[in-house]
Amino acid sequence: MGKTHHSGPNAAFIARLNGLRDSVGAPSYKYLQALSERSELPGSRPLIKSTTQEILSGKRVRLPDWQWVSAFVRACHAAAAESGLATDGLGTVQQWCEHLRAARAATTDPTGDPEPTTRPPEPVESVGPVTRPSGAVGEPAGPGVEEAALAAPGPDVREVVPEPRRETPLPDAALPGTPAEPAPGTASSGPPPEPDPLGPDAIGYGSVGSDPAAPGPAGYGPAGFEEAGYGPAGYDADGYGGTPGGPGSVPGAAAEGWGDDVTMAPAHVLARFYLNTHGRTEARLARWASDGDAEACFQLAVIHLLRDEPFDASNWLRRAGEAGRPGALRLRDHLNAKEEAAEFAYLFGCQYEFQGQAKRPLAAFFHELAARCGHQDAAFRLAVIRRKSLTWS
Repeated sequence: MGKTHHSGPNAAFIARLNGLRDSVGAPSYKYLQALSERSELPGSRPLIKSTTQEILSGKRVRLPDWQWVSAFVRACHAAAAESGLATDGLGTVQQWCEHLRAARAATTDPTGDPEPTTRPPEPVESVGPVTRPSGAVGEPAGPGVEEAALAAPGPDVREVVPEPRRETPLPDAALPGTPAEPAPGTASSGPPPEPDPLGPDAIGYGSVGSDPAAPGPAGYGPAGFEEAGYGPAGYDADGYGGTPGGPGSVPGAAAEGWGDDVTMAPAHVLARFYLNTHGRTEARLARWASDGDAEACFQLAVIHLLRDEPFDASNWLRRAGEAGRPGALRLRDHLNAKEEAAEFAYLFGCQYEFQGQAKRPLAAFFHELAARCGHQDAAFRLAVIRRKSLTWS
């Protein structure tokens, strides 16, 4: 165990820093790093979580440099603003500059780090996260600090979790033997097209407001899915086991492993299946996944893992890997896949938070899935969203 330093002026300053963190709800080191990375102020730097842990635990002999202290104070102000806590008693950046200068003057172990030569920002308002970029989806004009903290982009999350490419469902993919749709303005000789189950006229189906951790009803069995030949009878006949009527597996697939003859139901049948059993959110993901969207396949796999539906999850992970989604096969073979899936769900939730208020119901959906599996950061973010009186409807 590393040596710690619990006496002298250094320890007093470190204790003051720990007190600041405790007063804003003791956010995790990972969350403080994410907040610091949103800042675009000149001279700002990210709070690497390992560095922050070493400093606050007293494992470093020297005092932290000014850039780190400034970034830490700004991140704590941002955490307080997002949690609805008062920031008046946290101290301004200028006051913390004076605290650091006094600690350096009292220590006999100078850091060699030059004191700031320029006056740091004085008002408390300037230490919060920067306002969102123009054009954020679904956001009203003129957000405050509290709204901007969630809307600003987070670089790490976007690198790990690519942004979904589409907001509205795509038309059904053309299948072999399916006649092409007539051009606009021409008469159709066939029967009228089936209404889109995810379109604006669809009513009476599930939504994001349904319990995200609840499995589908026993037997699943929407009529359109079974009539198309993808129902539970053929599924169980080949000895798959697992969830009856899973996501698109048809008779003839290999009983062990993933055979090349595993196929998917048509996009509209698969979407209706998920719409009737899980809700609108997963129905849209299934629609995109059936069109080959690797990220949609991966998100569906994470949802099924957290609902203890491993067969369905492995099927979607296979498709995500075939579509080139990094990490899909690694998650499939992970020794604790459910715990790893909870981390991914948390990252999905953070990504949707950064996209603005219109996406926060989706953020709450993924955060709750992760929180129910013991992910503490996800539980914290879910509490923040609920505190703002946001609903899932």
